[in-house]
This record gives sequence, C-alpha cells and structure tokens, in this order.
Amino acid sequence: MEPLTGGTSLIRRTRRGSRAAVCQSHRRRRRRCPAPDTDHRPRTDGDGFGFVFRTLDIGEITTPGARAAGPGTTINDVLVAALHLTVQSWNTTHDVATDRVGVQMPINVRPADRSWDVVSNLASMISVSTEPDDRADLATATAAVAEQTCEMRRNNRAYGLYDLLRATKNAPLTVKRAVPRLIQLTGDRFVHTAMLSNLGRIPQPPTLAADSGSGSPELWFSAPCDPTCSVSIGVVASGQRLALVTRYRDEQFDANAAEEFTDLLIAQVASQRTC
Repeated sequence: MEPLTGGTSLIRRTRRGSRAAVCQSHRRRRRRCPAPDTDHRPRTDGDGFGFVFRTLDIGEITTPGARAAGPGTTINDVLVAALHLTVQSWNTTHDVATDRVGVQMPINVRPADRSWDVVSNLASMISVSTEPDDRADLATATAAVAEQTCEMRRNNRAYGLYDLLRATKNAPLTVKRAVPRLIQLTGDRFVHTAMLSNLGRIPQPPTLAADSGSGSPELWFSAPCDPTCSVSIGVVASGQRLALVTRYRDEQFDANAAEEFTDLLIAQVASQRTC
C-alpha cells in the first residue's frame, strides 16, 4: 500500500526500516485521548499523538453529486473516497507519485437485529483500495469504493478473517507463537495508508450534564492509529452535525501539517457539490 509522504510541513519521516518494524518498537507505548473542547485547533496529547477537530453539515455530503455514484452509495463511501483523494493530493503536493492507496475500515459483524447490542469488540477490519484511474474525481473514487463496500462483499470479507482463525485454531502452540514474528518479514506490503472509522448516526448525543441549561452536548470520536498506519479519521453523526477527528502520530505530521491534511479532506468532500 502507498504510505503518506513526508514534506516541508512534516516534522520528520517515519524512522528507517519498514513501518511494520517501527510498530514493534512502539507496541507497548501507552496512549490516551484528550477530551475536545470548543477550541478546535490542532493539539497533541504529549504521548506521541495529535488531534484535529472539524464538523460538517450532513447536507454537504448528501447532495445529488454524491448520490450520482449509484444506488446504495452511503455517506461512509463518500468519506472513504475523499480520504483516498486526499492522500493522492497530499503526495502530489509533495512531488511523490501515488499508486495504490489502501484505507482500513472496521465493520460491525453483529447480526442485523443486534447491531447496537452490548459494548464489545465485535468488529472486523477490511481494506478498501483504489488505483490511480479510480481517483479521477470524487464520483469515480466513490463508485470504486462503493463496489467494494456493498453488503454482500463487505460481509464476505469481514467474516473471512473469522473463518481463517477458525481454520487455524487447532494449530500447534509453537506455530501460533511464531506468527507475530513473521509479520516483520512482510515489510510494508500489507500496511494501510490510513484508517477511517465511522460510528454512524447517533439519534441523540449522550450527556452527563445535570444542568439542563448547559447547552447541547457535542459528541466526538477518534480512531486508533499506530506506527504502521499513522493517520486515522474518526467520524460520528448526530442530527445534521457530522463530527470528524483526525488522529495522527507526531512522526508523521506536525500540528500545522495535520490541520492542512484535514482541511484538504474536508475540501474533497465539499468538491462533490460541483459535480
């Protein structure tokens, strides 16, 4: 997969060696997520991560330009496609060609009638990729993404990991212990460029405020990122408000570069209004 390139706005490039190798050196690092406030400027948490907070009106994403990609196209498809275009645009700005781009996306694998049941890790990761020809504009990128995220293929790919784990559960313990060490041999072949995680639409944001006059609560969400996938986008919608959080690693972006990257993503989403 194509990584995000460095540039004059970046602090430094990822350390020497593959990003998979860097992951090993950071595996035990503790992480924490600060609660956002009304100041949406980029900030870091002092533990190797930074955050950028933005909001969008749902109407900016659900105009006819987005629906032109075909029936069944979702807001999530548009956001994933926009992230692909953002990676390409960012790399182009820094004079680096972009071939295949892969975005990691978690999928809820609960049965449809229990999709909101209990708090647990019932998610599987799938990869959504595009080639340069797919990224002519947002409409073509969205069509390529939607083809991969349609319900049948999405479920097949999401449950495929569990099928694989079931098939290998009887392997000898020595084999299971050796598998993590083999990951380093793959280099960056299976490393994703970025992650986008969408919690979906929440009917009403939760609140812990006892004062009824304290104003409407704001709901924000950030997705995890590690040295192998150093930029992640967390999205959650409530009413007509879509909250978007970019979480990045300090070795990938400085605060200004992270803000520039996030605004470029917002601009890609807004560009479909001219389709």
